[in-house]
Amino acid sequence: SVSGKEASHMAVMTIRQQLYMTLKQRILDGVYPPGTHLNIDVIAKEQGVSNSPLREAMTLLVKDRLVESRPNAGMYVIDITPELYRELVDTINTWIVGAYLLCLKYQKTDVLLASMADKLAVLQEAIRRGTDRERIFAILDFQRCFVTATENKVYTASFNSDFDRLCLAYYYNHLGREIDWQVNVQRANTIIDAVKKGLVDTVSNMVWTWSMPHFNVDSSTLS
Repeated sequence: SVSGKEASHMAVMTIRQQLYMTLKQRILDGVYPPGTHLNIDVIAKEQGVSNSPLREAMTLLVKDRLVESRPNAGMYVIDITPELYRELVDTINTWIVGAYLLCLKYQKTDVLLASMADKLAVLQEAIRRGTDRERIFAILDFQRCFVTATENKVYTASFNSDFDRLCLAYYYNHLGREIDWQVNVQRANTIIDAVKKGLVDTVSNMVWTWSMPHFNVDSSTLS
């Protein structure tokens, strides 16, 4: 049986996790845009909870690097800068291309192709009926197939640790831009075809050109 103290601890953990998921989703959905001050007192009152589990939830978001603690200022949603976007793109693309090489090494291209076929269908549906956020997530989730297909838990965990930040950065980077979403379906099909044919250089080039930085900054900053 569970003691009163253990039951109380479990309840606190549940509240913390619920708050964590609620705040995380609000950040990813843009309810709390980049740079937003997360006032603990206000949010605690709004959620009907004490400050303690809320602070614990914020700590989890800091570990996710979606929130930062500023000295003497409190908690803030991270800012999406050109430099952060570029660094995220470079890191994620390196992981994706490396994952493809692992798939080749361990003969997991059949797993990869099956996963990409599933995610392509999701991407097509998101483009037909989804929001821009759902479309961007579907694009990135298609690219994540390379990592999940490795079936390497350590590699996948490392990739996923920055996946939410990448989704956030992609969305805010594309705000206000006219996007031909069907081009992304064409790119996905091109990558699938290249994987089927074993065209390693083509796959690598497609991964890198798909998510080139688009910030309107001096080109030397992105070189």
